Amino acid sequence: VCSSDLKFITGAKEALENLSKKYKLAVISGAHKKMLLDMIEEGNINYFSDVISSYDFDDLAKRKPAPYAINMLAEKYGLSKNEIISIGDDRTDVEMARSAGVTPIVVLTGNLRHEEAEELRVAHILESIT
Repeated sequence: VCSSDLKFITGAKEALENLSKKYKLAVISGAHKKMLLDMIEEGNINYFSDVISSYDFDDLAKRKPAPYAINMLAEKYGLSKNEIISIGDDRTDVEMARSAGVTPIVVLTGNLRHEEAEELRVAHILESIT
């Protein structure tokens, strides 16, 4: 939805709206919860069933890139790992997905360049979310 400096990405709202019609969406971020909720409200993109910030967990071992948040969501919604994908723009997103046993997808709207994403050996690399 947002780039690494938390600005809206062109086409993000439409992509989220379309995805939310078929899938349950969640945010797992290292940003502060208030900032995430403010961005969601400001952008009128309330398509998420859950918004999880690493700051929600006092235990540092549960924060990204640990698999805790993905595992928590899988349990909450009764989903198996093959029913979950993780779309992210940072190395920690890929690490979190892999440690949780879900498929990571990289979108090149944030911290990773194409070459870096290839080095991570992810199956899918998207230039944008649209």
